[in-house]
Amino acid sequence: MRSRTNRLAVITAGLALAACVPRFVRRRDERRSSISELSGSPPPLASTTVSTRDGAELYVGEIGAGTPLVLIHGLSLSHDLWRYQFIDLADEFRIVAYDLRGHGRSTIGTEGIGPHQSAADLVAVLETLDLRGVVLVGHSIGGTVVGQFCADHVDVARERVAGLVFVDSFASAIAGEGRLRELCSPAITRAGAAIARRRRRGSTAMAYVAARAPFGPHPEAEQVNFTLELGEHTAPAVSSAATIANLSYDVREAIGAIDIPALVLRGSADRLSTARSTAQLREALGDPTVELIAGVGHLPMLEARAAFNEILTGFVRQVVDEPDRGDQNLPG
Repeated sequence: MRSRTNRLAVITAGLALAACVPRFVRRRDERRSSISELSGSPPPLASTTVSTRDGAELYVGEIGAGTPLVLIHGLSLSHDLWRYQFIDLADEFRIVAYDLRGHGRSTIGTEGIGPHQSAADLVAVLETLDLRGVVLVGHSIGGTVVGQFCADHVDVARERVAGLVFVDSFASAIAGEGRLRELCSPAITRAGAAIARRRRRGSTAMAYVAARAPFGPHPEAEQVNFTLELGEHTAPAVSSAATIANLSYDVREAIGAIDIPALVLRGSADRLSTARSTAQLREALGDPTVELIAGVGHLPMLEARAAFNEILTGFVRQVVDEPDRGDQNLPG
């Protein structure tokens, strides 16, 4: 009897400790966190709604003028992921960002969610806004949109795109992209979506710790909370469907045939898109520019604002200045 009582006491103490840890982590982050533009109002964007072939309505926001950069966010996020880039880069570039179908302010459409649908959506954005000489910037699953677009719409890519940027992304989900993806299955993904639905109604501290996981070792609390807020606008079922649809994603051969300058950029502490992801993209693309940002995780556009913007700006300037591609990407 005493042994059973002791086990119960140990279990109870362990559960109590587990409940306290998320609150401790959040408070520790908040004590060392600084304040940035993420806590204020977003910059004023010109907004457009782009209609797709299957009836989805895509929200598009843009600001600035110059070479167009089309920024594509990752899973369970929205166009506002790029707020620092809206603020910092609009003096030199036309910054265009849209919500993937089912995310943020965009609807899903009749064909559902998957890489091919998202690639077609990107075509709709480029053609509706008549964008040319574009540099596409895809983060995480946003990078799979860029990859699938290059595979499915070669002519559009060659006509309208001057450069490709893959941020913490990958070229194939079936070739061991990372340990997390290797262990992933539709059943596990759906279970995760169910947990996410309950988490929204549960502990804020637990939700914070979950949102913190993709970041590097020392995240800013404001940035973690920002991504948590962005995720509130995407239903867990949408994230689940997008993840499952991407389990068969593989564009290694297709993107190797696309003769467009490419940049592969990754946070060195990213545990989702790993060093193997970078090697995979490097091999598939042939001769991309590869950049690592030390000490940050899956969200370098937030975690390392200045370094990310400097690398991206340098690549875009290089692409725009290349004489062999200049004539190809002029309007008309």
